[in-house]
Amino acid sequence: MARSIIAIYEDDLGVAVSGLSALITVWNITDPASPTKIISGLAMTEIGEGAYIYNFVAYSGELSYLFKCDGGAEMDGLDRYVWSTNETDPASIADQVWGEARVDHTASGTFGHGYSTTEGWSIAGR
Repeated sequence: MARSIIAIYEDDLGVAVSGLSALITVWNITDPASPTKIISGLAMTEIGEGAYIYNFVAYSGELSYLFKCDGGAEMDGLDRYVWSTNETDPASIADQVWGEARVDHTASGTFGHGYSTTEGWSIAGR
């Protein structure tokens, strides 16, 4: 499933910077002991107001990635690079939460425990 990777560039005053030659580099960091560069310096497309996009067609929510967007020589210092990861990918988080078996949740007082020990919900008196 493809994912759009977006970087936003602003100057020191917070003004959007357009006309950059933004590039993206992507590493597969699923195995931190041996990260693999899978995309190196591909062009990003300017979409306006300092935003640049790259359509990552080989994206997999099952893998962990590190993204580095380079605004190019037009940007200086720390403003030149935008770094991010996908470790908060909503789809993979939802799968981890909602794909869990009820029997895996046994701590008393938790939502999972209440659901795994009843066939339905009831409201207990105080």
